[in-house]
Amino acid sequence: MALITALVITAIAVALAATLAYRQQVSIRLAGNLGALEQAYQYATGMEAWAGIILRNDFQENTIDSLDDTWATLLPPIPIPGGQMNGQLFDLQARLNLNDLIEEVKQDGEVIERPDPSQVARLKVLFSRLQLPAEPLVDVLIDWLDGNEQESQAGAESAYYRIQQPPYLAANSPLVSLSELRLLKGFNEKIKDVDGNERDILAKIATFVAVLPTKKTRINVNTAPFDVLYALGNIDETQVANVIEDRKQEPFASVTDFTRSLGLANPGDFPTDRLGVTSDYFLLQGLVQIGKVRVFINSILFRDNTGRTRVVSREFSEP
Repeated sequence: MALITALVITAIAVALAATLAYRQQVSIRLAGNLGALEQAYQYATGMEAWAGIILRNDFQENTIDSLDDTWATLLPPIPIPGGQMNGQLFDLQARLNLNDLIEEVKQDGEVIERPDPSQVARLKVLFSRLQLPAEPLVDVLIDWLDGNEQESQAGAESAYYRIQQPPYLAANSPLVSLSELRLLKGFNEKIKDVDGNERDILAKIATFVAVLPTKKTRINVNTAPFDVLYALGNIDETQVANVIEDRKQEPFASVTDFTRSLGLANPGDFPTDRLGVTSDYFLLQGLVQIGKVRVFINSILFRDNTGRTRVVSREFSEP
């Protein structure tokens, strides 16, 4: 009996010791991860200061913004204690600003909201090129952005969103973040590409559209991708290809140079009021990895007319 009692006590002691050791290991690992997470956060926000320096230097050295500039260069992974970090800047004015779909105009002495015809047309062309249902998606966007509850032909207002689970209301105001599109009717669906692979609509349009807090944003013709340039309208693929080839040789110094490169019979008929060769809004995408901890950062930076930058928004999420 004494031997059995001793064995039982020993087994209990071993089990308790093993449990305590395991809990201690978990606590140590948790503390280490929290420490690494805090370090990674500091490095990630430090990237914003680094990006601000690059953009300020570029402002002082160049009168235009193009893909040849230092800010457009992809940096290789930079070693840091316990891991590495890397980041890249993107021109958000190379994309169509979704908040530009609604414009404010004066009518009978009052300021009213209405869809901007030119921006609506450009977005529909872009969505069609991406093989997306352009008409309903644009109508849904218009209904989400305008300040009324009148549904467009294929749109959706609060009546539609109230019956969702969980229910919510249409914003009836400008978008705040690109991720907000996941709330809109139809934007959560998947579309098959030419290879038959399914892809989220939001992921498919993410590199061609932006959500900026300003209206009448100018598109930078030196940085806009093929599909965005094509969506400007009244030009064909050959003209867009020629433009991209020309700007590789030498970025456009003015919008006039851009229209000249298009080879238009009558350049005066081409709408240039929303075009430019400089940019104010940039997207910083970065990744910091320390041990097993990874922190993604997506920050929108605004550069003013003195070259100073400030953070407009910041999200810690995977692109």
